[in-house]
Amino acid sequence: MTLENEWGCIATASIAVRVRIVEDGIYIPNAFSPNGDQFNDYFTVYADEQVAEVLKLQVFDRWGGLRHQSVRFLPNEARSGWDGTAAGEPLASGVYVYQLWLRMANGRTVFRTGDVTLLR
Repeated sequence: MTLENEWGCIATASIAVRVRIVEDGIYIPNAFSPNGDQFNDYFTVYADEQVAEVLKLQVFDRWGGLRHQSVRFLPNEARSGWDGTAAGEPLASGVYVYQLWLRMANGRTVFRTGDVTLLR
């Protein structure tokens, strides 16, 4: 893009955008509301048959404290995920960071990170 101001000064700018399309059949929600209404009460991994197992799911607070860990469970099993508590106590609404290791059906291990918003 090139622009010229009222005094004849010219400025040029450009940006390169790369789009990476991942078709791996994995869906990880970015928010959940553990309020007991049976809808979005757990944070978990949803996936198709390409994902054989969730090896580990870790959730951290904004200070880096480990608030939840689940190991070796099948995707799409909501109750195997995180219910928004730590040591049996409900955590406050906010943004939490997760790390996730998946074993794919082809034997490959996939690592993902991201954030999830807990809504009370």
